[in-house]
Amino acid sequence: MKSLHGTRLMSSRSTQLRKIYHNLTTSLCQIGSSTRLDFYQRFYRHG
Repeated sequence: MKSLHGTRLMSSRSTQLRKIYHNLTTSLCQIGSSTRLDFYQRFYRHG
């Protein structure tokens, strides 16, 4: 009973971590794409 509860707690924690990781990756991707667009626009303007 005790071990089962522990595993359930660990699984919930892992899901939370996965959610945080997913949010971080998505935000990073958005930032990367926006900065890349800025870089391309500047490059083409100067070029």
